Amino acid sequence: MRRLLAARSIAGLMLAGLTLSACGAIANTGAQPSPTAPTRLVYAAIGASETYGIGAGDARRAWPQVFSDAVLPRSAVLHNFGIPGATTAQALRDEVPA
Repeated sequence: MRRLLAARSIAGLMLAGLTLSACGAIANTGAQPSPTAPTRLVYAAIGASETYGIGAGDARRAWPQVFSDAVLPRSAVLHNFGIPGATTAQALRDEVPA
């Protein structure tokens, strides 16, 4: 009687083990959302002559371009809205988006 009980217990444990092993995770083969593209950094420089590049001799040496090249990632976009001779009040009024 003991052997029969032991055999049934072992058979039950084996059956339970097989059942649990069959319940493993199934790979999801459905459509997966594509990762979102990273947001591109946009740098808008506002100001007067120094922002525009007056005195630099070359627009590529204007401080917004130098700053962009030195600090910002290569993927950043620079918009230089400098207006030669503009005052701070004019720059804020004319160059800052509403």
